[in-house]
Amino acid sequence: MKNGACPTTYDSRNHSWRGSLITPTDDCYYDLTNIAWKGIWLLRWLEFADCPRRADVEAQVYAIARLLTSRQREDGSFPTWLDKNLKVVPMLDRSAQSALPTWFLALVAKRSNTALDASEAAQKGAQFLSVQVVDQQRYYDFETFFSCSPKACLQKDGVLDDPAMRDPHTWQRPQNTLSMQWTAEALRAAANLKGGDPHLMDSALKALDIMALYQVVWPISYRLVADTYGGFGVQNSDGEYNDARQSQFGETLCDFGAQLNRKDLFERGVAALRASLTLINAPLHQQLGIYPNPNYPLGLEPENDGHGGSDEQDGRTGFDWGEGSGLAGIAAVLDHYGPTYSQNGWMVVVDGVKEGGPLPAPRGGIVTPLVDPSFDFLNWRMPGWTFDGDFLHWPSRSQRMEFGARGLPFIGTAEDGNGNFDDAFTGTITSPAFSVTKPQLRLLVGGGSGAGEYVELIDASGKQLQVEHGRNTEAMDERTWDVSGLKGQVLRIRIVDREKDGWGHINVGHIRAGT
Repeated sequence: MKNGACPTTYDSRNHSWRGSLITPTDDCYYDLTNIAWKGIWLLRWLEFADCPRRADVEAQVYAIARLLTSRQREDGSFPTWLDKNLKVVPMLDRSAQSALPTWFLALVAKRSNTALDASEAAQKGAQFLSVQVVDQQRYYDFETFFSCSPKACLQKDGVLDDPAMRDPHTWQRPQNTLSMQWTAEALRAAANLKGGDPHLMDSALKALDIMALYQVVWPISYRLVADTYGGFGVQNSDGEYNDARQSQFGETLCDFGAQLNRKDLFERGVAALRASLTLINAPLHQQLGIYPNPNYPLGLEPENDGHGGSDEQDGRTGFDWGEGSGLAGIAAVLDHYGPTYSQNGWMVVVDGVKEGGPLPAPRGGIVTPLVDPSFDFLNWRMPGWTFDGDFLHWPSRSQRMEFGARGLPFIGTAEDGNGNFDDAFTGTITSPAFSVTKPQLRLLVGGGSGAGEYVELIDASGKQLQVEHGRNTEAMDERTWDVSGLKGQVLRIRIVDREKDGWGHINVGHIRAGT
């Protein structure tokens, strides 16, 4: 450590320390944001009565606090990088990266009543975050510009915002969820200080609400790699599911929920914590379809899935951004709140797995099949249906011609959602399991007549029992299947598109059991 500054990245191949994981310019060395993050974890060590090397840990905490307060700007912000001589590098200045130093200093001030400089610095930092980050939605951090979604960072030399960084279509600023969490925590910590501004909690909740928009609150049926429920995305210019950050987001959501008596936030937090272990290689995850085809050895997991938008498994970052971070977040919440948390008449189960109890239903499956279903596609989520392919849009209400859909949405495997079509889309769409007591199934069918374009009725083994093709016309007409001999059997509908040439698509509308 050099006057509170320290390298934050260890190069395990060369057995040496680097100043920072991300160095956008050659002179960037000390990363004040990650130094503050180190400080937060040192403070957590100090919570333990048997903390080893307590005096050394405390000395480092206060050295970091002195470094940060000495570099704070008049507007309350903090620089992001220093060079090896501890001079400010004017890159990503006056940004949401100021949130981690603010959060750390607020925790230092809470721990020690004598840390007056830390309290004042935290309050100044919180005011900057409230006005210049939350109110303007400037959630810029290192990952927004220098990681998986690189773009020009023009926030430097005192410029708070440059229009050239915005999306040219929506005019949205680039936003990253990490700095949303840091900002929410920093503002909450500052508001909780003695003499803190209570209005900062309103700003904290604004940051938390924006972060929550990136949480997946339903199991996306067409993301087949892994269950998506409760997991988090990263930013508005990149795509992935179940990212490892959800472990620390889960702890934040639970803490907010407990402080504010908000069951919804606590439930979100528990869902995020569970999602932090979704991608781990575990036998039950494979058995239940939560993560059926793991790509790392038993007990390990990748950083996320679906990175870049496609439905794929992704790479491993390491223990501390995978199963380790997931376990840390879960352990912290269990330590603070126990396996079941209750407050003012509401209760949330944090850890509800009981040995010997029944297993949950497999993902995407239905233990008791539907009986005499009517699939009208009015629910665009299409619960229970599974998707495998590159279709762009379903169900469709396309008006590019008369499809004979009788006022209901329909499945059109060529529809792109923008009033156009493309026969290049291929794949399969499969219904949930069902059984019939009625003698007929009726459905609307149109589209191509090719051998690779059809809708079929299949049994539990996948055997084809009935099939219909289009007649090279977009308009659907009604077909009837005799299912009188299939009563009590487990059945499914499968829509198949394996052709890319002209009339290489199938249209299917309202499927229902009847007489």
